Amino acid sequence: MVKILIVDDEEINRIMLREILSESGYRDFIEAGNGREAVEVARQHRQDIVLLDVIMPGMSGIEAAPQIKASSPD
Repeated sequence: MVKILIVDDEEINRIMLREILSESGYRDFIEAGNGREAVEVARQHRQDIVLLDVIMPGMSGIEAAPQIKASSPD
């Protein structure tokens, strides 16, 4: 089963993405509300796909992406 990490500081965006993806058959989601949280979650879980908001307070998706990639063994 494909595990998807959804990262967005707006909860409504995370909800909408989860609903859209669920309609396509995806069921296994992890969520984070900002870049720092996403990096931490990515270190604790093995996700197959990461959907990152680019502009977030604290740490942007652009800053978080290389750290998330570095934490993944694949």
